Amino acid sequence: MTSPPLTLEEAIKLHGHKGPWLILGYRAGLRACEVLNPKGCHSLYCIAYLPLKIPYTCSLDGIQASTGCTLGKLNIEVHEADINNIHFIFINKERGKKLELRLSYDIVQEVIKGDMIKASKFVEERPLWELFKEKLYD
Repeated sequence: MTSPPLTLEEAIKLHGHKGPWLILGYRAGLRACEVLNPKGCHSLYCIAYLPLKIPYTCSLDGIQASTGCTLGKLNIEVHEADINNIHFIFINKERGKKLELRLSYDIVQEVIKGDMIKASKFVEERPLWELFKEKLYD
């Protein structure tokens, strides 16, 4: 990546508040950068599948903050999905590698039942393997 990702605090400022869906998107994006190691600001591409309504779409701000994939650069694409099928596919366009991060059903249920502060803390403190089922494609 040509420039470092925003910090979580910067992502919160960009988004306007700290919420669990922002943090989920942010952490997914950081993991994609770690695994796929994009070299330039146009190297990484994201396809997000989620319900197209707030608060689920807040994860898009987290992805934009942590990856540099933005609507303006047209390297993020968004598709409607059921709440039980939220997932993100990140593609390193230079190498052709793909990383799929599928949000765990149990995590979704925990986040939607809790208040925003508790849910934010919950997703911030959980290890990634509890949040997402990860699949790497070469």
